[in-house]
Amino acid sequence: MDTNTTNNTTPTTTPTPPLPPLQPLRPLPPPPSPPPPSPPRQPPSTPTPPLTPQTPPPPPLPPPSPPLPPQPIQIPPPPPLPQPPPPPQHHHHHHNHLHHHHTTTTAQTTST
Repeated sequence: MDTNTTNNTTPTTTPTPPLPPLQPLRPLPPPPSPPPPSPPRQPPSTPTPPLTPQTPPPPPLPPPSPPLPPQPIQIPPPPPLPQPPPPPQHHHHHHNHLHHHHTTTTAQTTST
């Protein structure tokens, strides 16, 4: 049992002394070097921005292709909805006229 504990300590000590992982961090600073392309993108930003943003939108469209099946289901419900709006509008107009008349009479009566 003691041997197992010692073995466990050995591997633990080995990973701790390996400072090499810190060295890879040093090369990390070079990655920020890619930002330099930002300056050149600024000047052509005027003539290139319209083309660059337009090109990325097309790629995202492919994924939404699968949701196309649910779209056809939404298309049928819209037709029945447009029919009901016409009748309520007619009724509303009539109600508005009657209500207005009633309100005017009540307002005058209150004023008196």
